[in-house]
Amino acid sequence: MKKLLLVMALMLLSGIAWANTDNLASSEYSASGQVSAAQGIVCAVTFTDIGGTAGDKMQLLNSTTSSGNSEITMTAATVNATVVQSFSPCVYFSTGIYLVKTGSGTYAVDVQYQTL
Repeated sequence: MKKLLLVMALMLLSGIAWANTDNLASSEYSASGQVSAAQGIVCAVTFTDIGGTAGDKMQLLNSTTSSGNSEITMTAATVNATVVQSFSPCVYFSTGIYLVKTGSGTYAVDVQYQTL
């Protein structure tokens, strides 16, 4: 039984959804656009919305363009909101990573990601 648990733990740790934090890129965006043209993982996102309204939204799409499936959505609950989210395991993007922001506020999005 101990050997089985050890093998299962090693299989989980060797998966692509586990990131080495030393290899993560940290990029800040203030407009919708492409984060990565390659497949990768996102391990953390910070969304700051200044002067907008509650309900302003940020999405990370599994795409290299503005059309694609949303893998991560963050919504500002109040005016001048900051939303921080980390993911364990990290979120896998098979095509690319594209940022879309909807709403009226000035914003900054910090994406911690790694291309594969």
